[in-house]
Formats: sequence, C-alpha cells, structure tokens
Amino acid sequence: MARGADTNVLIVAQGEEEVAAPDLRTEAGDETLFWDDDAEARLSNVPRFARRMARRGVEDYAREQGHSRVTLQVYHQARKRFGMGT
Repeated sequence: MARGADTNVLIVAQGEEEVAAPDLRTEAGDETLFWDDDAEARLSNVPRFARRMARRGVEDYAREQGHSRVTLQVYHQARKRFGMGT
C-alpha cells in the first residue's frame, strides 16, 4: 500500500518496549556551554526562527576560541566574525 501512495508515508510499528532517542549533541561531545545572563538577553533579540542557529554558531565560535562559557564579549566577537555587527 505504501509503494502505491502519491505522497510520503511514515510507517510506524508499536513496539513492546519504549526506545529512548539518543541526544546527538551529547554523543558528539558537543555539550551546551553556559551563557551569562547579559549574553542570553542579547540572544533573545534574535528573531525566534533564527535563534537556534545563532546560538549554535556562537557556541561553536566560543569552543573554537577555547572559552568555557558565553559572555557578552564572546557573543559580540562571534557576531562580528559572522558579519552581524553587535
């Protein structure tokens, strides 16, 4: 029946035991950094649809630079590197 469908079909079988989905970021060694309150407040100014991508970019930049947390200064440096100003 799925092969003859004109649209995408998701086939789900209910198993007897629940399977936990892995946290891919943790397994990859990509733990979330701590954010200072003022840096987090600046991030909240980013439009909601782009906020996750912005957070990831800033965190990646912070890790590359050897920082263990995202401060307002690190946030501004990352935005400047990405050509986004402050």
